[in-house]
Amino acid sequence: MTNVRLKAFPQMLAYDQMAGGRQTPFAMLSGPISYTSPLINTDEYGFRKTIYQQQKLSVTDLENLDSVSFLIGGSTAFGVGCSDDSTTIASMLSQKTNKVWINLGIRAGVSFQELIHLLQIFGKAKRIENIIFFSGINDIYTNFLHTEKSLYDHTVNQLDLEFVSKSLKRQIICKIFAKIHSCRTSDLQELPLKKIILGQFQRTAPAEHIPVEKICEIIKRNFLLYRGLKSLVNGQLGFVLQPYYPWTNKKPSAEEDVTMAYLDKLQADTAWPEIRAAISEKAVYNTITECYLETSKKENIPFADSNPLFNTSASLFVDSVHLTDEGNKIATDLILQKFNILEK
Repeated sequence: MTNVRLKAFPQMLAYDQMAGGRQTPFAMLSGPISYTSPLINTDEYGFRKTIYQQQKLSVTDLENLDSVSFLIGGSTAFGVGCSDDSTTIASMLSQKTNKVWINLGIRAGVSFQELIHLLQIFGKAKRIENIIFFSGINDIYTNFLHTEKSLYDHTVNQLDLEFVSKSLKRQIICKIFAKIHSCRTSDLQELPLKKIILGQFQRTAPAEHIPVEKICEIIKRNFLLYRGLKSLVNGQLGFVLQPYYPWTNKKPSAEEDVTMAYLDKLQADTAWPEIRAAISEKAVYNTITECYLETSKKENIPFADSNPLFNTSASLFVDSVHLTDEGNKIATDLILQKFNILEK
């Protein structure tokens, strides 16, 4: 199948070729360390570099900067989809405010992992001006993907982490027979080989809770934790629900149209089509945004839903969640306006 996505958005080749992340203590993952390419560059901790006055700045520079602001989130905040380091949201905010914004975006991170990274490094900063979270969709996705009840947050790469302690042979056997028996790989991990082959095991029972309820629990917990960060900032602390293509009611551009169709075919045999359909329901969107609004008012933390702004005919998305340079411009302007952050 011809990769029409690369024809529409050639910068995506750099992201496809990018080295994988690494496992880190507590947060469980980070981006690839000291990664260099013409489009994407990370520091020794795996954070993408921000372009500020022709300098490339990151977490490694915190102790040498008089003041900084942080943009925190997953792969969209990291900048997947933009043309190079200078067109990430953090870099655009730096350009428009003439102040340094550090990019704390991590690919495949859920909100709790994002927060842990901040907690581990914020003490290195001399002065923190603003902290803006640009996040949300990974929490929603993971809770629709992993519907079993759990005390802990589900992560994007949860199944991979569960297999870390298993041999490659065991991983392959579990994945093959999970498809044969139409069950979850986790149902097979601890079983003797004979029972796996014969299908003599108990399948995981359907979830007894609604994913949206768990998501709202996470939102409420996170905002309670965010409230504790207020004493750290001299400017604004806020949260932006990142855009998700089906929630925007956007008329696709020609590039978006062919790319979305290509990705639909590519992902047809994965769990994504079913999950996407569930997440895309208007009732899900309304319930989640209502939860954000109510919680933000209770905790007195400004909130913005970016989805209504992504309604132009321009090419704003390279897939359902990642943005082009033009999409990042819209996100940047929203942050500046919503949180009253002054431009230079």
